[in-house]
Amino acid sequence: MDWPKIKNILIVLLIATNLMLGFILIEDRALYRQENASNLQDILELYEENGITLKQDEFDFPDVIASIQLDFERIPESMVGELLGPGFLYDGDKYTFEDELVHLDEMEILWSKQTHYSRVSSDDEQNLRWFEIVSDPELLNETFEIINAFKMTNNMDYDFDKIEVKGLGNYQIVTMRHMRNDIAIEESKVVYWIHNEEVVGFKLSWPVNIGAADATNYDIISVDRALYSVMVNFKAGDNIQDITLVYKLNDQSFQVSDLISGEALPYYRFMTDQGKIYYVQAVETP
Repeated sequence: MDWPKIKNILIVLLIATNLMLGFILIEDRALYRQENASNLQDILELYEENGITLKQDEFDFPDVIASIQLDFERIPESMVGELLGPGFLYDGDKYTFEDELVHLDEMEILWSKQTHYSRVSSDDEQNLRWFEIVSDPELLNETFEIINAFKMTNNMDYDFDKIEVKGLGNYQIVTMRHMRNDIAIEESKVVYWIHNEEVVGFKLSWPVNIGAADATNYDIISVDRALYSVMVNFKAGDNIQDITLVYKLNDQSFQVSDLISGEALPYYRFMTDQGKIYYVQAVETP
C-alpha cells in the first residue's frame, strides 16, 4: 500500500472537515446574532410602548465571560487608630476623636469629619444622581494629589483599576473599584469625599483578594433576555440611564449576605436616572 499517499489524503480530508466545521460555526454565530438583534428590537419596542426610556443606544456585550474567585477580607480594628490617632473614644456605636468619627463593621469602615457625616454616609447612587462626571485634567490631578496625601498620612495602600470622579459644588467624590476582564467588581470599593481641597470622608467596603486565575467560562445571556427579565421593576416614565456588566459574589436576593468567598459571576447592572439599581444574573448556572 502507498502509505505516504494515503497519509496525504487523510490530511486533506481532515483539513476539509475542519474548514467545513468552521464555516458552520461562523454561520451559526451569524444567525444567532441576527436573531438576538431581532429579539432586542422587539424588547426595545415593548419598553417604548410602556413608556420606559433607555438612554443607552449601544448594547455591545461579550458572548463569553470567565467567572473569578474572590476572597473578601475583614477590616481590622487597628484601622480605627490609623484614621483617628490615639485617644479616641467608643460609645458602643461609633469611634470619635475631636471633630472626626469612624463607623466600623467587619466588612466596611467609614471615616468622616463630623460636619460632613450626613453627606459622606449617603454615597449610594440615588443620593449622587445630581453629581456630574469630572473630566478636567487639572482638577483631576489636584484631586489625586489630595487623595495620595491622605493615604500617606493614614498609612493606606489600596490600588484600584477603575477610578471615577464626580463633582457637585465644592464637593468631589472619588470612587475606586477593582476590575477583572474589563469588568468592575461591584461590592468592593473605596470612596473619598473631598470638600474645598480637603478629604472630609472615606469609606472602604468589602476589601477583596482576587484569585490569580479565572474560574469557569460562561456563555452570557443576551441583553434582550436581561431586559425582559428586569422590566417588571420599571414603570411608565422611568429612564434607564446605564446598562453594564459587573462581577458580584452574592446570594439570589441580590443583597450582600455573610458569604465572603467563592465564585463571582457576571451580572447585568441596570441603573435609572433616579439612582435605583437592579441586577440580573448574566449567566445560567446549574
